[in-house]
Amino acid sequence: MIPNASVLPEEADFTPWLIATASLSHDEAVAVLSDPHYIENDSTRTAGGAEDHWAFSFPCGMKIAIVLRCPYEEASIYADPPMITTALEHLAPLVTGRELRVAERPVLDD
Repeated sequence: MIPNASVLPEEADFTPWLIATASLSHDEAVAVLSDPHYIENDSTRTAGGAEDHWAFSFPCGMKIAIVLRCPYEEASIYADPPMITTALEHLAPLVTGRELRVAERPVLDD
């Protein structure tokens, strides 16, 4: 579980700043994040195969989304505002000890 996290409503205002990617399986993600908030099964909308989606908000005002490309076991991590260190601190139970590729600077993912 992610401390102090609330599930972000699907219609919430969120600017998708990509801050990191992580190697992660579906089972590893579910063990920390619980069941996905949304599952995309339309392969024309994904990089091929299913994607699991989670989105959270925090008391500090930060919003974080995780998109797991299940067949590739790779998760993209988005934060709004794009404060990399703060976002990764919020996600410590998920990312600690994992292969994590942190962006040099956040990238807006349109």
